[in-house]
Amino acid sequence: MIQAHDAMNSINRTLSGVYSKMMNALWMVLATGEARWADEFAVSEVDYHNTVASSSLGEQVGLLKTSGGLDRLVDRQLLLLQNERLEHSTDAALREQITQRWNELHYTISTYRTKINDTSLSAQEVDMLLRSITDETERERLWRNNMQLGESIAPGLLELVRLRNRTATENGFADYFEMQLYSQEIDPNDLDRHIYQLRKLLDQSYRKAKAQIDWEVSDFFRISPNVIRPWHYTHPFIPGSTRLACDMKWSLSTLLPRLSSWLNKNHINIDSTLQTADWLERPGKNQANCCLNIDRANDIRILCNVRPDRSGLRILLHEVGHAVYESQLSSDLPFILRQPAHIFLSEAIALLFERLLDEEEWLDEMGLQDGRRRSDKEAIRMRRLVRIYWTIVVVQFERELYRNPEGALNDIWWSQMESVMGVSRPDVNWNSPYWAAVPHLTTLPVYYYNYLLGEIASSQIRHMSNVQFGSWYNENALSHLKETLFRSGASSPWDVLLMNCTTCKLDTQFMVEEFDNERSGDGWPEYT
Repeated sequence: MIQAHDAMNSINRTLSGVYSKMMNALWMVLATGEARWADEFAVSEVDYHNTVASSSLGEQVGLLKTSGGLDRLVDRQLLLLQNERLEHSTDAALREQITQRWNELHYTISTYRTKINDTSLSAQEVDMLLRSITDETERERLWRNNMQLGESIAPGLLELVRLRNRTATENGFADYFEMQLYSQEIDPNDLDRHIYQLRKLLDQSYRKAKAQIDWEVSDFFRISPNVIRPWHYTHPFIPGSTRLACDMKWSLSTLLPRLSSWLNKNHINIDSTLQTADWLERPGKNQANCCLNIDRANDIRILCNVRPDRSGLRILLHEVGHAVYESQLSSDLPFILRQPAHIFLSEAIALLFERLLDEEEWLDEMGLQDGRRRSDKEAIRMRRLVRIYWTIVVVQFERELYRNPEGALNDIWWSQMESVMGVSRPDVNWNSPYWAAVPHLTTLPVYYYNYLLGEIASSQIRHMSNVQFGSWYNENALSHLKETLFRSGASSPWDVLLMNCTTCKLDTQFMVEEFDNERSGDGWPEYT
């Protein structure tokens, strides 16, 4: 037993060193967009992947697995190592091809700007223009120019998909999507069941919400709802109307001290992360929003592109939620286990923190509203429904992408957009790989389902905490989350920890009941 612990300590030290170097280089790529950091990240990423895939590590894991008499934590580490090794268990040449192609595409996405005449626009600036331009021809031109990202990277992405599928088939899986679900301890049948239940129980609510959005859009442009196309909405992919939400203004200098005080009052200290976070958009900086735990210890960094409005605050709170989870991982855990029990549980907490925007008491404490301006619950509810359905589109499309990368993907994409979201394809020139402009398909493959399961889990956690503690965000509720979920890291399977936290398995009923309860109140008006 002592020998097993010594061996695991050595493995953890080795992995920790190469991992931290890789993550720091990734941070610098995101923060600066400089090619030299992209090169350094590529080298350090290969180093980490080679370490994970090394035959010496494989032999150590094999010997330990067959030695018998292992305690629970050692056995758990070996299982996670085996799962992580799956993606990298192929020949070095194929691993290098995958890494090189990924880095090239990631850099293209990071530095991409939409061109309009002589102006280069960031993703946020595109969104801002889609909230203000009234000329339909200009909107369509902006939308199509923005989607040129998909056309530029689609060939490389399809090559990457094929390479990833080669790795999966070499390991006995049908495709990469299936392998990733297996390695992340997700049953594909359970994922299908959750999607089926959500569609069955929420379709009526979604259709009413979408009808209201289309009514707002058609009224704004003085057009019939049946001629609305993607560029009429306020986001390149997702249906939305500028009239659906009352906005709010805030400043980092005022908000961050209050947010820090609230967290500390609840015995959560992430002051160093808040103070050193990279919050604001600037040239060269990646347009993504993320929270990276560089060393799976104290070096937790947030990178955002926030503006002082409701959308910006939602982004900020999302990444703070990730940071809270990461900050509460027990320092006694070995490196391999010092991570969230599952990515979707971290997303659940991030999504839960977003929902502070719907908590009047918390908004008052942060000084974000007065008695004359209350949160627009209808708009928040509609936006959340739309996001859930958008997530379903991406998950289902990505599964088809890996099942058959040679298929009619452009048509499959629009068929999903039309049947699930009710967003019509353009009348002309629709047969282009617009889907490839979704960054996650390239940079974070088989990740989007984490947002979907995260939405389900956030509703479950919120419900159980409200029942047991009267609120999900008070001191007792947050203490319960720390004790039953955060501190354990990945030392137990995610379903065990979720059961400990909420007393039940992952269940869509809590999300469905939220929308049912909201609908039974003021509800959505009927639009014709």
